[in-house]
Amino acid sequence: TADGKALICLAYRGESEEADSAALLAIDGSADLTPLPLGGADGIWTIEPSPDGRWYAYIGTYRGEPSLFLAPTANPADGRRVPVPRVNHPRWSADATRLFFHGYDGFIYTLPIRTLPDGQPDFGAPTALFNADIGPAMNGVYDVTPDGKRFLIAQPLADEGTQALTYMTNWRATTQR
Repeated sequence: TADGKALICLAYRGESEEADSAALLAIDGSADLTPLPLGGADGIWTIEPSPDGRWYAYIGTYRGEPSLFLAPTANPADGRRVPVPRVNHPRWSADATRLFFHGYDGFIYTLPIRTLPDGQPDFGAPTALFNADIGPAMNGVYDVTPDGKRFLIAQPLADEGTQALTYMTNWRATTQR
């Protein structure tokens, strides 16, 4: 979560690709599990809390198709479907005024969001930013910098042979010499 007090957990049944339910797992040592009743979706694929802690953006199934939803953290059961085409992988701007998402057409989009005086979200028109050339099955393969101007996109390697992965801990200590 945005406040760093809990992890968002998804519960799957069997071989399903979508979760049946979500919950918040406290990380204060208590291991308290609080149900997160996200409204509007039949199943949940991914959840992204906004940096200001006001919203959950999530991909859920609606009438058999993946759809983008937005729910207030104060009342997550009040989730509503965002009127955009088939999308995946929502990511927030640092100021929580824009939501980025990956369209099934391969493009990365941005969607302006503002909060109305009554607390409801108001959506602007989605704008295609660029073709990321990634398919819908590439799960969580991009992220956006806090200023919303640069993207890091994982791409499959052309050579599908075995590749090494180097994992370095405490890398800052190596730069202080």
